[in-house]
Amino acid sequence: MNFMIVRRAAVYLSLSIATFISIFPFYWMVVGATNESRDIVTGKSTIGTNLVANFQNLLAQVDLAQVFWNSAVVAIAATVLTLAVSSLAGYGFEIFRSRVRERIFQVLLLLLSIPFAALMVPLFVMISRAHLTNTFTAVILPTVASIFIIFYFRQATKAFPGELRDAARVDGLKEWQIFLFVYLPSMRSTYAAATIIVFMTSLEQLFVAAHRATDGGQKDHHPGDIVSDVGLHTRFRRDLAFHRARHSSHAHHLLRPAATIRAGDVGLRQIGTLFTMRSIQSFNTDWQFHADPTDALTSAFVEGEPIVLPHNALELPFNYFDEKAYQKPFAYQKLIRPDPAWADKEVTLRFDAAMADAKVYFNGNEITAHKDGYTPFEARLTGLLKDGDNLLTVTINGSENPQIPPFGAMIDYLTYAGIYRDAWLRVTPPLFIANQKIETPNVLEGRRSVRIAVALANPQDKALSGTIRATLRDGDTVLATTSLPVTGTDIALAFDGLENIKLWDIDTPKLYAIEPGARNPAWHRCHRDQIWLS
Repeated sequence: MNFMIVRRAAVYLSLSIATFISIFPFYWMVVGATNESRDIVTGKSTIGTNLVANFQNLLAQVDLAQVFWNSAVVAIAATVLTLAVSSLAGYGFEIFRSRVRERIFQVLLLLLSIPFAALMVPLFVMISRAHLTNTFTAVILPTVASIFIIFYFRQATKAFPGELRDAARVDGLKEWQIFLFVYLPSMRSTYAAATIIVFMTSLEQLFVAAHRATDGGQKDHHPGDIVSDVGLHTRFRRDLAFHRARHSSHAHHLLRPAATIRAGDVGLRQIGTLFTMRSIQSFNTDWQFHADPTDALTSAFVEGEPIVLPHNALELPFNYFDEKAYQKPFAYQKLIRPDPAWADKEVTLRFDAAMADAKVYFNGNEITAHKDGYTPFEARLTGLLKDGDNLLTVTINGSENPQIPPFGAMIDYLTYAGIYRDAWLRVTPPLFIANQKIETPNVLEGRRSVRIAVALANPQDKALSGTIRATLRDGDTVLATTSLPVTGTDIALAFDGLENIKLWDIDTPKLYAIEPGARNPAWHRCHRDQIWLS
């Protein structure tokens, strides 16, 4: 009797635990839907009162009707096509016999062991070459032939009575008629189970969909763009390009038909170095950090915590913290002693990013402010430097401000605060290249062209003269040269009528080089850098 009681208690306890495990995800979904993000992060596990506000925020940011429509189209189309193709394949593998049938089926099963990460790039290349990016077809088509569903239907077909098939053949039915009118009605339960599996799998293909379809405004793609799909943020890739540009004599860019390359910040460091005496130095060391700043820090140097950029203003524990802890002002200070070689040069500080409301003070005076948490900004020091130590103070306010990105709408991540990216000191001649853009408008024609738009920076309003030129090379061979007199800050160079130019391809990555340069007796000599095109 006691044994039966213990056994029954163990059964009820096990069922109770299983019931709790099954029900808890639904309860947690309700908790998440009725609380704010900060409540969930701090460990709140009770039902909240923000359900209506959360749904209002959702409806304001997401077109739910379009989202559900897209999901329905993809899931239903993928389910119907997968069942049609995979059930036919499974039926064929079991019914029709040949010498190589088992070997082919074994190869298919082995393909199940290949991780999707290894297939992403080849699959993207196929989709891109077929011009199917940004389409439902790109999401649906690769799922049609499912190896697992083929295996599932083959195993189910083993139980299909062979007598029914033989009787149908005797009655004169063809194979496709046997499949439709005999096999399919007999396997309704198999199709029902497979429908559930395929439909649920299709709804979970968000990662795959992001891999094959991008936002509507981006139509040119490259396999390297897929890096963002495996967890690397676009900003990280841009920073990686900056790093490579600083430490390499060449800046590499992929050039596709009608593609546009904006040199941007890379041009400031490497590509745009046409004139001599350009210097880009890391400005990350010898900073003093103040967690509780006062107004006096803008004009007086005070020793604080020595830090090196990039820097996070406040380290938070992994759990049970208040995000308001970093939503306050912080300050960074540094002393600058100018180099005599900076005389008559443009001296600029560049901050790759700071979160979120940044103000820069130099010797007690505010010289620039930047209200954005993600984009870079600059502070011009030309004309402000004095002999000896100069005080640089950067104040950061991490408080949420609806007027400053990323605030102003619902965000589900922590923003932290601080100068969380690199800082740089740039010393250039008074006239330098601020930006350049390279375009290939007609690479699919027999005679091709290259356009180079160069933007000169002339903050000191110096007189413009001299010549700017560019040379197109294939290795050591000069293919074309072009030049124009410098009469303004916007210069458009062009190579026209180019023949025998090979396009870049994954299998044959042909590279060319453009060497820009400038000549002017006042600029001492010509300095040239290369841009590799593909």
